Amino acid sequence: MTDTNSRIPVTVRLAPELRAELERLAEEDGRNLSAVVNELLFEGARMRRVPGIVFGKEPEGRRPWVVGTGMEVWEVVDIYRGCDCDIEKVKASYPLSGYQVQTALAYYQAFPDEIDRRFEEDRRFFEGGGVEEFYRRFPQMKPKDAAPSA
Repeated sequence: MTDTNSRIPVTVRLAPELRAELERLAEEDGRNLSAVVNELLFEGARMRRVPGIVFGKEPEGRRPWVVGTGMEVWEVVDIYRGCDCDIEKVKASYPLSGYQVQTALAYYQAFPDEIDRRFEEDRRFFEGGGVEEFYRRFPQMKPKDAAPSA
């Protein structure tokens, strides 16, 4: 998203029930109304540009997901790359349709910097011993046959 100092003020007329819902969301998230409206407009514009994308809340913030997959866009793109950029291989190996893969690729094409940042976060996580930190925080997720942590 953009820097808060570079935003341009605009006037918008909201229906009272919409304003109430936006204020409820802002209070629930502990943020101001402007931040919530900006986030929703940002996400809505991206979902309109690339149909088949929704945004989900993650511990790191809101992320683009491919509808019907339970997967973030970067994960589907990563699978596609791992299958030699062959949609038929993806479909044969994963519960993904060609449309879902194409949706992820379309989002990546439209917003490569956003998705590349997510790839970089994932790389840094694993290079920095992130797996052990993950299992320390979520011991129930560790496979039963994995070696014990130090």
